[in-house]
Amino acid sequence: MKNIKKVLLVVLMLISTVMCFAQETGYSVTVTVTGITNLEGEISIGLFQGKESYPKGEVIAGAFIKADNETITCIFENIPEGVYAIAIYHDENTNAKMDRNFLGIPKEGYAFSNNVFGTFGPPKFEKAKFEVKEDIHLTIKMKY
Repeated sequence: MKNIKKVLLVVLMLISTVMCFAQETGYSVTVTVTGITNLEGEISIGLFQGKESYPKGEVIAGAFIKADNETITCIFENIPEGVYAIAIYHDENTNAKMDRNFLGIPKEGYAFSNNVFGTFGPPKFEKAKFEVKEDIHLTIKMKY
């Protein structure tokens, strides 16, 4: 009986030690999008890692959220440490693309991290970038 108690105690100590050292593989990036003016369609949020992928390359994380409120929040979990930028557009007619007029100017709302905008096209990565080295919360305002 004493041996069983000792074995159970050792097993419990090992489990608690492993749990103490267990870590998530990254951080959370919480994005709050404000200024949504039309409660139709979806808000598309793309998280891009590095200059090479931003803003039209592969996203490290993305979400499509129903535009049912003037403010929405999205949480990306387990994001590795690094430098990122966010691009957002409001797909009001849910056709899975940013609609533009004949001059190429967006007809639907859009936004970028750091609330920056480009003159002719998206802002440069250097202006939209932010660093993830801990859990982070960003508030980004839509432009229509």
